[in-house]
Amino acid sequence: MLMNKTTIVLAAFLAVTSLVLLACGGSSGTSSPEDDTARTTCKPDQPPAFSTPADLSADQKEFQSAERGYTARYPADWEAKANQSQIGNAAGDAFFGPSISPSARVNISVFCETVPVGTTSREFTDAKMEVMRRVFGGNPSQGEQLQVDGKDAYLVKYAIGEQTPSAAAPFNAETVQVMFADERGGWVISLLAPAGELATYRPFFDAFVASFHEQ
Repeated sequence: MLMNKTTIVLAAFLAVTSLVLLACGGSSGTSSPEDDTARTTCKPDQPPAFSTPADLSADQKEFQSAERGYTARYPADWEAKANQSQIGNAAGDAFFGPSISPSARVNISVFCETVPVGTTSREFTDAKMEVMRRVFGGNPSQGEQLQVDGKDAYLVKYAIGEQTPSAAAPFNAETVQVMFADERGGWVISLLAPAGELATYRPFFDAFVASFHEQ
């Protein structure tokens, strides 16, 4: 995503955090998909009927996800990849931004994860952050509460580092994520960028989150 090795970093990050409701006890979710606990589906009850947006500006495109039943707007010069990743009980789409080097691209991703029915945004976010602390170390920075498509959500920031045998120095990235849960599932909308570059791409991320709408 950011680059070949960053694809691995993000995949590992999502793989670990997608297991959060299997790893954590208490009301934040304890059941696995194999037990009989009622779980969300990350799918709309009925196939969404998308309309052609009439208010798109020349520098925007609208992505319409039939699988997860949402729409979101992204810069026209970015590349959307539907169903880019499926990890455990989470799946989602990716939106690739400008190249930073011949093998590096910033990206925004949208993942939906099945969770026990009734999981709140607060529970979902707390459980995600606990797994991040245990696996990656450090302490994720939780920012303000906000609204996404009329739902309570929470902003989380985190730094990711990787040392590979072929790398002369560790590769470092930063992510800002918006997390919330609703009757469809647990959602994570993320921006992944090189360390020190997050602020450059944050306006694109904020606009994307503001445009997110479930059908």
